[in-house]
Amino acid sequence: MSATINDIAKIVGVSHSSVSRVLSSSPIRISKEKKQQIFDAAKALNYIPNQSAKALKRGRHNVISVLAYDITDAFAVECMHSMEKLSTNSIYRTMWTSCTPLVNSKKGAIDFLNTIAQSSDGMIIISANHYLKDADINRFWAGSRMPIVTVIRSVGGDLVSSVTIDDVLGASGLFEHLASLGHSEIAFFHASKENHSANLRYRTYLDKMEKHAFQVNKDWQFLVDGSVHGGYLAAIELSKQKKLPTAILAFNDLTALGLIKAFYEKGIKVPEDISIASFDNIRMAENATPSLTTVATNFDELMGLAIKELTEKIENTNKDDSCVHRFVSKPELLIRNSTSIPSNSRKE
Repeated sequence: MSATINDIAKIVGVSHSSVSRVLSSSPIRISKEKKQQIFDAAKALNYIPNQSAKALKRGRHNVISVLAYDITDAFAVECMHSMEKLSTNSIYRTMWTSCTPLVNSKKGAIDFLNTIAQSSDGMIIISANHYLKDADINRFWAGSRMPIVTVIRSVGGDLVSSVTIDDVLGASGLFEHLASLGHSEIAFFHASKENHSANLRYRTYLDKMEKHAFQVNKDWQFLVDGSVHGGYLAAIELSKQKKLPTAILAFNDLTALGLIKAFYEKGIKVPEDISIASFDNIRMAENATPSLTTVATNFDELMGLAIKELTEKIENTNKDDSCVHRFVSKPELLIRNSTSIPSNSRKE
């Protein structure tokens, strides 16, 4: 049976509350000798604080809610894996929730967030741009003052801290890689305007096309939903055109995997006929055939920063809750087998 505060109190000969205040570093008038005896007794008894009781006393749950647009999505799974790995020794448990119930729910975004907040101490929101608008998050924060950190999105209004990826750096590196191979006819498969990260990548692509004096073909610009199936359908449509680009930039790996599948069915070889490059470096990217050239997200850094910022906001009750930080994680270009020189540049 585990030792309790009462056990320590009996050994030292002090009250239960005195032991509690000493072990929690709360102010108390007690001699240094008694304090040391309490610490020695706790060590001898191998006393382990009851975190649940402490949380109840402080009005906390020791739970961090993690809200993703879809927890089955590959990017969310990578975030989940990193967070669970980083939280092994944390007193906080994680509760993962998908935004998809919002689609069929009669509740609005604020009610949805309030429901989640009832059983947690803070919230990490991974993207979810399509379901939760910036105004929704700001209104929820203003009404609840719950600590919130957003991941791969930055909420306007300077109320909520964020951890984002340097999308401009990543897209620039990917584009320059294709240009260095000799590609000038480059397509882009992008997401809806609500996806801030995807739009930064698309705008960087447009800037780079202009800088290199490459012509942007509107017929090669496809709006996709970020899934394998979405990439597959868009690639089928592209394959119907008389002229194809020599390279495609896909805003995420799942879209790129769908492209590869469709082109394989159509007899279009990757990278011999068309090069494909993308973003994220989910686990399937390296194991695809061919393996994907991609911009790798440092998921451990991304979620580590989010956890650190959120727990500091939860635990430092004296900290100004309006103090907002913007963290930016730098991605890494990984050149693999899905990109090569254009077929018209190859020597026979």
